[in-house]
Amino acid sequence: MAVVVEPVVSVEKLREVLAEGVEQPALDYKGTLDLAEKRDLVDITKDVAAMQALDEGGYLVIGADHGISTGLLTERHAATFDEAKLHPKLQMYIPEVVIQSAWHAIDGNWLVLIYVAPSPDGCCVFKSEGAYQDGKRSRTVFLPGDVFVRHGTSSERWDQGDVARIWRRAIGAHKEEWRRELSRELAAQAALGKSAASVRDRPTTALTWQLDQEVFDASILEYLRADDDIPLRRFVLTVPTQAIEVLRTTPDELPTLLGRVASLTAIGMTYKRERWALEGVDALLGVYSLGENLHTTIPNTPVSAADLWITVLDHVYALGALAVRMRNWPMLRVLADRRGTDHGFHSNGSWLRHGLTAAARAGLFHSSGLIAAARNAVRRIEALL
Repeated sequence: MAVVVEPVVSVEKLREVLAEGVEQPALDYKGTLDLAEKRDLVDITKDVAAMQALDEGGYLVIGADHGISTGLLTERHAATFDEAKLHPKLQMYIPEVVIQSAWHAIDGNWLVLIYVAPSPDGCCVFKSEGAYQDGKRSRTVFLPGDVFVRHGTSSERWDQGDVARIWRRAIGAHKEEWRRELSRELAAQAALGKSAASVRDRPTTALTWQLDQEVFDASILEYLRADDDIPLRRFVLTVPTQAIEVLRTTPDELPTLLGRVASLTAIGMTYKRERWALEGVDALLGVYSLGENLHTTIPNTPVSAADLWITVLDHVYALGALAVRMRNWPMLRVLADRRGTDHGFHSNGSWLRHGLTAAARAGLFHSSGLIAAARNAVRRIEALL
């Protein structure tokens, strides 16, 4: 299983992280740690810096080994990991870092959960030396200018093989910002409403998932208000084709494409435009159904069928949460009961059960991980809030 990283450090999340039971690139257990000891401070700083180079960041659990509490942490000791105390200690070595931390007692044992956010620059460059005294010898762990990344469950200096991955992640982190800049340039207008209207006045091909999130959402509202359904219809019909192209060329953009479809669906639900809510769900189902012959259709894609299915379901669960909040029970039933073309649906029923079964067999994460991934989708897509 793979832990789902999100900016949450609740006791429920701690239990979920402990249930993983094994260390992973995005998860590190430490039986005990004392920030007053230079060696321990340097060690945790190294891991925090390395996790900043991961796509979603990572978690550190203090007071556990292989998911089992060691009982070596006292409440007073755990309190030293308070974010307000830990952050300045890390910043002695790291220029920019975003963390969240909390300490919880589980079965009478104190543990600390630390969330490390990914760096928007792709990685972290140390600004000062990390060294400690080991007896009579001085040991240096990192130097100014060093970059550490996660290689499996170890935090190590980066090598040539890490460079392309980190650059791709840094570029991906800035794409939404670039889309906003491009929209402003194309619209040549400061007001978002005017930008959206300018999209509406352009050809039907102007409504595309490459628009930034704000302009896309505003454009959907403009089309709905004008009862102009042709661009909307064209958009949903082309979603599966667009997904194939994304999976072939830029698979890291799949969540962005699915997020735009989820936005259309959510806006349809919010403003009681049921047709477009249903069309959006059908578009998601069209992408989901690509998994049946994924590697025949797109032989070189690095995305597995299980990855595709679970990424779609992240957005389905997020839409389901919106339906519950709006008490839209008919739409909730639609979201829960869709069925794709894959032969597995004959035995598994709806796409929810089918996707969860596929994810479990592929070892992607525990069932609770899908809820966490859906929460990440909600954080990313304003229309789902």
